[in-house]
Amino acid sequence: MHFIDQNIGHLYLKLGYFFIMIGLCMLGYLNERLKAVFQNDDDFGGKHCILTGDFGQVRPVSDVPLFRNPDGLIGFELLGAKFYQTFDKCVFLDEPMRQIGKAKKPFRELLS
Repeated sequence: MHFIDQNIGHLYLKLGYFFIMIGLCMLGYLNERLKAVFQNDDDFGGKHCILTGDFGQVRPVSDVPLFRNPDGLIGFELLGAKFYQTFDKCVFLDEPMRQIGKAKKPFRELLS
């Protein structure tokens, strides 16, 4: 928190989390917290946000997945669902870049 207070005017938001591990409740809380930190009522405190990860890989621990239907949600889960639905662009990466090259062939074959 000390770092944010000192550098808030120059801070660009870059989250180190894989969003596949963040659920609706955490996303809702994070959205509200950034609004407070940056004193801006826009989503994510007016900062740009990019969600990355393989959403079908791992479910979030003790939270609701981002893609869940918002019916019946309350509190931060509902806030997170409303915020998640504002994302309107999606890019699919269909080429595995980490497994390119001859040295990675055995690992690539294990994944197939």
